Amino acid sequence: MHSHLALPENQTRRWLVQPYMPGIHASISAICFNGQARVLSCNRQLFQFHEGRGRLQGVEVNGLPQFSEEFAALADRIAGSLPGLRGYVGIDLVIADDHCWVVEINPRLTTAYAGLRRSIGGNPAEWILSAFHHGRLPEIQIRSSTPVSIHMPQS
Repeated sequence: MHSHLALPENQTRRWLVQPYMPGIHASISAICFNGQARVLSCNRQLFQFHEGRGRLQGVEVNGLPQFSEEFAALADRIAGSLPGLRGYVGIDLVIADDHCWVVEINPRLTTAYAGLRRSIGGNPAEWILSAFHHGRLPEIQIRSSTPVSIHMPQS
């Protein structure tokens, strides 16, 4: 499904427009520090399409546990390629044709962060602060991996 996007002529903002890629929309919640990554969750992104426009409806935190090994390897490669990436990072991707395609890397809190503590039984903020305090990633003990749904407010 490819659609065309028409931008207003008087638009002053800059846009990055890319074609829609079908597949499983996913994200990784990770903590990165000094070229290393610790994956906290493997998330399914829930999109709704209406009149050619996609909208994030919500996120199922740890809704894709079957991809944990692939996501951990991918997060390690990203952190190794971007050693200045530090703190919480959200990596958006699409799983299609037996590949994980990275869509964007967000060096900030993401929607999935809102459900992390309930999903993994630990405090991600504590782990992030520990990394900066000690200058290295902490050993993270994830006690559980329960899927938690986060829904976006309707506009």
